[in-house]
Amino acid sequence: MNIYYFTVLKKDNDFLAVIRNQNTQWELGHYYDQGYTFFMSVSAFNANSAIEIAKQNESSEIAKLQSEIASLRQQYQELLNENNQKFNRNFGHNVQSSNINPLEVLDFKEMPNKNELEKKYRSIPITLQDANIGALVM
Repeated sequence: MNIYYFTVLKKDNDFLAVIRNQNTQWELGHYYDQGYTFFMSVSAFNANSAIEIAKQNESSEIAKLQSEIASLRQQYQELLNENNQKFNRNFGHNVQSSNINPLEVLDFKEMPNKNELEKKYRSIPITLQDANIGALVM
């Protein structure tokens, strides 16, 4: 049996194996125009086996990515916990960072536009300065 070289394309859940030859680029252009995208290059005995190899590769890659995502979620949770512990040591109280809503902190009910945000930003030093003066007077 001969082994052929294929370019495997994918569109949604459809796979297409195109044998590589001198006309491949021209032919691929037509498939790209139809919405297919490059998926991988494969060596196989025929187009059906090239597609099966591509599907197996896709399943394997998905499993690897899912595993990596789970690992990253665990690392994120560990960092979040570590950050909360450091915050608690420095400031003496427990704050769940995931429960902090920046809109509430800045006293906005909905997402502000640029001008509203700039106005609030400029008023913060004045508010803090007034609070410090009030603390000194008392």
